[in-house]
Amino acid sequence: MTTAYQGHEPYIFISYSHSDSDAALKIIKALNEAGFRVWYDNGIEAGTEWPEYIGERLMSCGVVIALMSKNAQDSHNCRREIHFALELKKELLVVYLEEAALSPGMRLQLSALQAMFRYKYQNEEDFLSRLCAATLLQSCKNPEEPPRQSPASPPAVTDKPLAKEPARERSEALPLQNETQQSPEERWAESLADIDAVFDAAYPQEKKQKAGSAAKKPSAPSKKEPSTSKGEENPIPAVFDLLLSSAGSAEKQPPATTPKSTSQASTHIKGMRDCLLSAVKACNDSLEKNRSSFSFKTPETFSDKKIDNALSSIAKGAKKEEIVAIMDDTIFGSAKSGYVITEKRLDSGIWLFHFDLPLRTLRKAVISPDNKDYIRMTFDDGKTEDFFFSNYTKSFFVFFTTFLKERGFQN
Repeated sequence: MTTAYQGHEPYIFISYSHSDSDAALKIIKALNEAGFRVWYDNGIEAGTEWPEYIGERLMSCGVVIALMSKNAQDSHNCRREIHFALELKKELLVVYLEEAALSPGMRLQLSALQAMFRYKYQNEEDFLSRLCAATLLQSCKNPEEPPRQSPASPPAVTDKPLAKEPARERSEALPLQNETQQSPEERWAESLADIDAVFDAAYPQEKKQKAGSAAKKPSAPSKKEPSTSKGEENPIPAVFDLLLSSAGSAEKQPPATTPKSTSQASTHIKGMRDCLLSAVKACNDSLEKNRSSFSFKTPETFSDKKIDNALSSIAKGAKKEEIVAIMDDTIFGSAKSGYVITEKRLDSGIWLFHFDLPLRTLRKAVISPDNKDYIRMTFDDGKTEDFFFSNYTKSFFVFFTTFLKERGFQN
């Protein structure tokens, strides 16, 4: 039998009826094997004040899992544990072991809580794996140890002597050559001659033209100051004339044009926000037939505090100006639980699996053939994934079909 956790780290408190011990122990064992710290009423020493001890364990826990059934509803202890957990504002996950008609008071207390329906799963392993993947429980999980790396083996020891490195010849430093003292004018003339020689070798035709023009021109007197009067030649060497002419021809060339990509040409008729607003309206029309108290509303109808609650609890990382609509699924209207639609994604913060569903890459949505509480989504890369909407599945199916139709995709 699994030992109950006794440490001081956050742990999961299991509330269950002893009549459901077989089902409870399977869940406890799976959680424990997955690395979660779990406490349940096992191994309590004789003589312990039972209510005081249970109350202390509830106050110290991180998350409460209530295994709900007809036996649990009829159990006075289970009802008190749930009431106390709600009073302490503990994170509480309800796992329905069976389909049971709850009393009005119990339905009122559990309606806004995160829930999972074990009896709807055909495969026990699938249920347990989804339970262990729940975001709500991860704070009570032991950190995984990184895989240990084997130490590097030391180099092999050999009896052979190491080969001696051949002696390097010493190179004598060459003495610096004495530079001749040149005037600035002489160094400038020498540099120009070197540049002219390089271009003469590269462009022989230019060399002939330059030689012919130089023969026709009278030699300029030495030590003559350059004149700025009109009509007098500029004493810039021919090499710079060539450079300037090349630069001018480059500036006159028309810039290369980049062909437009075909992806930019294909745009949707409606914008993303307009498509989402049309889908929200269709979803609200469907919701009013079933649960009129819950519907999507635009962010203008919410206070700044409620919008901050929705962003911090449901749509983490989103910005206020990106919000298209919010569904507040809390009894007291705090907007800490529900759904948030932005121009990029749909965020869920109501059920067991908090998710953010990308909308821009969505291409198809159908009711999952495996479970009617899920909608199977297909994305532009061909991948499919099931998303859980529980009581809202039909209304959200209307939302997604309308959204895809507005974007021009055949669902």
